[in-house]
Amino acid sequence: MMTRDEIETKWKTLRERYHLVNEYVRKRDEKRGILVAYKDDNSNVCIGYSLCCNLDMFDKFDGFEVAIGRANKMSNKKQLVPTSLSCEERDVAGGKDVFYIPESIADQFYEFVRRCKKYYKDSNSVLPEWTSCISEELVAE
Repeated sequence: MMTRDEIETKWKTLRERYHLVNEYVRKRDEKRGILVAYKDDNSNVCIGYSLCCNLDMFDKFDGFEVAIGRANKMSNKKQLVPTSLSCEERDVAGGKDVFYIPESIADQFYEFVRRCKKYYKDSNSVLPEWTSCISEELVAE
């Protein structure tokens, strides 16, 4: 596990070098998770999330580390599936081409992906295949 200083440094590096985009997941005005997107050295856009369990206290550093880890894992997935399964159940049920997101954040996650599609629309950016399932017509405004 990375130290807080390492995470803060990584966050700053990603923000400056890889054009990091992030947004907090809130429940009743309380931060409960974080959505992140960044472009890696190969111009691949990586998008991920973290979400606290009901009893957890939100910690931006832990949340960021989990979201970045998921973003790395999600980049090669082909399908995005909202689910009510727990983390453990998702790990067992997940195929290597499927990425599960909690139903509770699906709408916000879709809007975040639409925002990322706008932000990373330059010709060099390569979005993950699973982003194609998210409606394009809502992207153009």
